[in-house]
Amino acid sequence: MKTKRLSCAIVALMLTTLSSFAAYADSPIITSAQIEQTKFEQDRKLILGMAGTFKVRFDMHETTAWQKDYTPIQAKVLGGNEVVLVVEDTGKLIRLQHLLVTEQNGKTYVVKHWRQDWAYEPEA
Repeated sequence: MKTKRLSCAIVALMLTTLSSFAAYADSPIITSAQIEQTKFEQDRKLILGMAGTFKVRFDMHETTAWQKDYTPIQAKVLGGNEVVLVVEDTGKLIRLQHLLVTEQNGKTYVVKHWRQDWAYEPEA
């Protein structure tokens, strides 16, 4: 009787172990194209997530006098907002335009600051 109970316990353990391996065998097959598409979509989401309005601060110090008798200007700290707009999105090309919005002497200035061009697998 003890042998029979022990055998049942071993069979039960084996069935439990085999059923957990069966889950691996039945899982869907993911192709490299699907993996690549997922990476592409994640990259797009992250790039598009850079759009928005951000508070910025610029700490400007001249550190090198490139001419002999040059006196560097006094250091300044300026701040404002950086507005990042999606100006083009064709799927494989995303262009983000950065605009700096700052105030000086009671006037608001908008400066076309810089642009980011993100191209997926460009040819050149």
